[in-house]
Amino acid sequence: MPRSRLRTAPLVAALALVAASASTITPPAAQAAPAERTVTGQVRDTVTGAPVAGAVVHAAAQTTSVRTGVDGRFTLPKVPAEAIGVVAAKQGYSFRWLPLESRGDTAVTLRLDRETPRSLPHPDYPRPDLDRRAGANGKWLNLNGTWSLSFDPRDVGRTENWAAGGHEWQHAVRVPFSYTSLAGVGEEARANNQVYASQFEANRGAVWYQRQLTVPADWPADRNVLLRFGAVEWNAVVFLNGVQRAEHDGGYSPFEVDLGRLAPGSTHSLVVRAFAPDNGDRTPYPQGKQMGWYADTGGIWQSVWLEPADPARLDTVHVTPKLTFAGDRLTSAKAEIAITGNTAAAGSTAKITIREQAGKPGVEQRGLDLPKPVEPKAGRVVATSTLILDGVTGKSTVDIPAARLWSPNTPWLYQVQVELSGGQGRDALHTWTGLRTISRDWAPGHSPAEQSDPQQQYQYLHLNNKPIYLRSALDQAFNPWGTYSYTGLYQGGDLRAGSVGDPRKGSVLFDLALAKQLGLNSTRLHIKINDPLYYHWADVMGLMVWYDQPNFGYNGYQASAEKLFENVLHDAVKRDYNHPSIVIWDVFNEGWGITDGNGMREDAKPWVERMVQLTKKLTQGGRLIVDNSPCCNNHHPSESTDLLDFHGYLSTWEEWKSNVDHIVRNTYPGSTFNMEEGKKQAGQPLLNSEFGPWSGGREKDQDVAAPFRYTTELFRNQPKMNGYLFTELADIEWEWNGWSAYDRTLQVPGYLDADGKQGGVHLANADDVLFFDARPVQRVTPGQPVSLTAKSSLFSGRDLGATELRWRISGTDQTGAPVRGTEWARKPVSPKKYTTSDLGKVEVTVPEDLTHGRLDIQLVRGRDVLATGQTFLADWSTRTDRATVLGEQRTSPSRVAGTIRLDPAAAKANWPQGHDTFRNDGSSAAWGYGDGEFQWTVELPDELREGRWNTAQLVLEASASRPGSPRTRFPQTSERRYPTTFRAFVDGVSTQAVVLPDDPADARGALSNESGFDPGQYGYRVVLDLDARKLKEAAADGRFTLSLAGSGGGLTVHGPRTGRFGISPQLVLSQGRGVSGPPVQQSESYVDTTEGAGVNTHFVPGTLKDGQATPASVLVVNDSPRTVRQVHPELVLPAGWRAEPVGEVSTVDLRPGESTVARYRLVPGSVGDSQVTTRAFYSNDSGRQVVDEPWLVTVPVPEPTEANYPKRTILDGFDSDTSASYRGHQPFGGEAAPGPTVSDSKLKVSHPNQFFTMLGSTATPSANPAVTIVEVGELAGGNMRENSLFTGLVKDKDTYVVAWYNHFRKQTGFDIRLNGQFLYGNPTARLDLQPGDKFALVVAGKSLDIFHGRDGRWTSVRTGSIDPRLNLSDPTVLSQFRHGVAMRGDGGTVSIESLEGRTR
Repeated sequence: MPRSRLRTAPLVAALALVAASASTITPPAAQAAPAERTVTGQVRDTVTGAPVAGAVVHAAAQTTSVRTGVDGRFTLPKVPAEAIGVVAAKQGYSFRWLPLESRGDTAVTLRLDRETPRSLPHPDYPRPDLDRRAGANGKWLNLNGTWSLSFDPRDVGRTENWAAGGHEWQHAVRVPFSYTSLAGVGEEARANNQVYASQFEANRGAVWYQRQLTVPADWPADRNVLLRFGAVEWNAVVFLNGVQRAEHDGGYSPFEVDLGRLAPGSTHSLVVRAFAPDNGDRTPYPQGKQMGWYADTGGIWQSVWLEPADPARLDTVHVTPKLTFAGDRLTSAKAEIAITGNTAAAGSTAKITIREQAGKPGVEQRGLDLPKPVEPKAGRVVATSTLILDGVTGKSTVDIPAARLWSPNTPWLYQVQVELSGGQGRDALHTWTGLRTISRDWAPGHSPAEQSDPQQQYQYLHLNNKPIYLRSALDQAFNPWGTYSYTGLYQGGDLRAGSVGDPRKGSVLFDLALAKQLGLNSTRLHIKINDPLYYHWADVMGLMVWYDQPNFGYNGYQASAEKLFENVLHDAVKRDYNHPSIVIWDVFNEGWGITDGNGMREDAKPWVERMVQLTKKLTQGGRLIVDNSPCCNNHHPSESTDLLDFHGYLSTWEEWKSNVDHIVRNTYPGSTFNMEEGKKQAGQPLLNSEFGPWSGGREKDQDVAAPFRYTTELFRNQPKMNGYLFTELADIEWEWNGWSAYDRTLQVPGYLDADGKQGGVHLANADDVLFFDARPVQRVTPGQPVSLTAKSSLFSGRDLGATELRWRISGTDQTGAPVRGTEWARKPVSPKKYTTSDLGKVEVTVPEDLTHGRLDIQLVRGRDVLATGQTFLADWSTRTDRATVLGEQRTSPSRVAGTIRLDPAAAKANWPQGHDTFRNDGSSAAWGYGDGEFQWTVELPDELREGRWNTAQLVLEASASRPGSPRTRFPQTSERRYPTTFRAFVDGVSTQAVVLPDDPADARGALSNESGFDPGQYGYRVVLDLDARKLKEAAADGRFTLSLAGSGGGLTVHGPRTGRFGISPQLVLSQGRGVSGPPVQQSESYVDTTEGAGVNTHFVPGTLKDGQATPASVLVVNDSPRTVRQVHPELVLPAGWRAEPVGEVSTVDLRPGESTVARYRLVPGSVGDSQVTTRAFYSNDSGRQVVDEPWLVTVPVPEPTEANYPKRTILDGFDSDTSASYRGHQPFGGEAAPGPTVSDSKLKVSHPNQFFTMLGSTATPSANPAVTIVEVGELAGGNMRENSLFTGLVKDKDTYVVAWYNHFRKQTGFDIRLNGQFLYGNPTARLDLQPGDKFALVVAGKSLDIFHGRDGRWTSVRTGSIDPRLNLSDPTVLSQFRHGVAMRGDGGTVSIESLEGRTR
């Protein structure tokens, strides 16, 4: 079975093994008590040194602030001892962050820098798509930066007239970041993959902003001042000098306020009252995934700025391409320009000037590096027109000569400038747009006129009248620094560094560049109307965008929700009409807001149809409209939908193949598949619109590269399919499955090209690809032929004349050394474009000495490689199973006397912090955490004891061993490394110490995927020279001891059929030089980003048991590209826990890739889930820094035995009919809830159709911890999707805490429901219950544990936690619950043989 790193092995004796080359320090004793301290200090001006009065100061993660006095001094009382920093800010100054390294009372000095135009957050002009600077002589004033802020939970700000002055503002906030974000409160330095929301994230309702604004002295006195907002969540009331000037509704839409004429140089008070509405599941406000999924956003979240303007102004300039084609050849190009002005612009003259883009469009790409966008410049004038507005509107259509069309590969743009003049002033703006069409049409050769069989009738997406294959990824557009707001156009997590040519992580351009680098031609901007900079730069860089409307509450459908949704739709189309990148518009996603427990609401369907038609009308044919992107018991409700899409999350190639075959088989004109009742398909393009390589739950943060490739190949193997969309571009909060982490640390795919170099994701994700119609890994026998069918999917549209298919095998032998591969074989082929083609059989003989390799195929024309593909080959014969081999290794430069292979899973393990082994189908591996060793007693055959050899070498595949936690199981290779120091010992004599750089997992670990080992896990080829003379002496009696040791980062030893090479650890005894290769063979290089992955800490616990000591360590790794100095780790513990340091005191500097270890003796003080925080202070070029990472660790809850829970509250064996004593509940409408019966000593629930019955007993758990145990009786049958058993604590139909088991999916997890709302966040696990097994849920404080009982033994299956909103530690709350059980099925019977409740 695959290993799980969520459990550690029993504690063994501590080792004294510390590698000499490892950096080891003795840390201070870990702090456990939540002590408080006082922080005092002074705030000064950086330049003048003068005290700064009135600055706002707060401690990190705290909700209270203080102000400095006239002397700049402050006192922060009751600061938690574990607070890692203080923050100071004042209007006119930038925020300042200072780490707090001391745990006691502390005095600090914070120096504030004055704000400058370039130091402001988001300093670049916010609306290049609606740029008014042309009408203002280039003038604009950025109002981003430090504002004052007060929360108004009682909503008294209006009655107390806060806008008039005199109000004492509570906090400082950095605009344009929401106060719910870390950047918004000056704590962006805390942001990481697990820390991503501010202490104010839960604040809803009214919040007030204030700042002083000074009109620039050089602004014209005869023009008005226009105040512009990018977006405010949700309602905004604007005051100037205490007088209300405007009010706006809409959390995603821009608005402007005409402030009238303000004297140049004059200063004014600007106040904004923002109101963030309810975001519960019944809210009518469209807020997308802010509702219960990810961190919420409130207040100002896009830029604020001023511009000079006259009363007469342009409102919109919408450009609609009017293109005609003959086939795919453009025959004419026109552009219709529709202009709207404000009321003061009525009757004005509008001059239109259209310029083509100068230079080359798109991006500059070099190798695997992130592409650099080419900023568009306006070139020559290609068209002009002048018109007089008819009232406030006007329209003109102009010819575009020699038109250049927009596409992902050549994203040509045009600048459209409109100059307005009239009696009430002048205005000018320019926008960028592209000329393109997007449509759906029959695939070549598959129209009803060409095919009589409906199965052969299908459409494709067409861009500019040519078929295009959509290769997309979900982009949720969140980040840990600014949450809903980017860190800048190109600025990174420090909000300053970067450039258009070097965008940093967190920025708009970084995410778009990553998408391009991955080979995507599209992103799906998911359920969020994003910053307009995103769409503009998608236009520039050539990325198509799938646009999602935000949904209202999941149960929020009502009349007000309809109105709000329509308003958002109108505003979105108005703002984003001109973007050529937006090609698909999603009206609803997965039925959110318009479904109930039975699927899509019937009363919502007419309105949904109206919204589909309204969206089509508003977008005027410029986008394809999706009615509802379906999933989970809801489907397409409109026959007018332009796409037939589906979502899928499955774990294996076999599951995906079956699923795709089923969907394709049922998709054809007239089919009712995936359509709401009464609706039929009409041949629309078939696409996947979400997929991920896992099933059930959210078991992520593991290799996605291998399943991404085989899943997309399954899609492209179906000519009827026209695209796919991977979930997702970047991780987000608790959802870890992206091509980058949440902090944009890049994942490494491990795709190698035919030359063995890193090729990037685009190798499998391009317009043109090749693949085999076969499983991802081929089990082969060396010396025997392999025959596979090659296929092509070609959508670039390029000429395919005179093409050849060529193929060859490359790989490695039984020592991991390269074998001599086959020569390129080739044959002529005639693939078709815009479809999938069968290229015939590829036949080749596997090299005799190959253990693992690749079969590469290429489509070539002359010297040009047009498309590539590959599959993996693995020797699955028995030849690798022999423990001792006498004779030669083919790839050795000398004569090999013999090879002794070792079985990793048979080693004696000595790892105090835990270890485990893997064995399956002839494959094996072993791993240990922290510090320890594996040991073998080696028997040396007589032939080798007496043989002639003078060289002894240890050859193996090995890596570090990263321990798991519930959120980081088997992380994919990334910029974040996990090194260890490795050495071998022969009878205690050490080899040289080497560093194994990481614990990698990606596509290179194909053998681990095939054998069932950790996904994509592999190691480095290690060749260490041993002292042959000493080895002979040690083996004089025929045996010796060999130990493999890891220090700091543990050790994984791969064996046959696992990892990258599939080799056993082996002793190679030779006459001569022996096996060639470096001590540690480094992996192929990938992309190096400017920031790297920073400095990271890792927690390595031992076996955690309440009150028992265990070794633990903190590993600090420098994953940045620069040396860091004075590294100082800490361990912050929960209350009641203790830790004492082990080792010598030392402070270290770390070069890139280096690590240091702090070791502890840890004593846990509680059971269940707890948070342990690892921390490291260090210095870099920017001064003293701190990294602070929380780790969710689990101290096992005692198993549910009578000894651990001696007090029984109920035991019902159903020897008599007790069914009447159980109170029935129906959790969901639409499903039957039949009453229970008792027969054959079983409690049963039966029904011919779908049913769900929840039963509460009469027994109340008398204390916490408490356990509920059911003995499994009958399950409804393995082919039923809803075939489930539940156990736990039940209050009523809307409130319960239960463990569920689904027999169809063979999975278990938690359902926690409070007042009808599910409280999400807990993971799932695999489980296979059988009749007679026991299924138990333990509730211990806020912790949960599912146990499986079989043959008198208990196994912990999955741990979880209860949302703080439900406190079962409160006896009053607990007394409302009963021990209970539930049965759910699609028909049949579910039963239990007993129900038992116990407490301690």
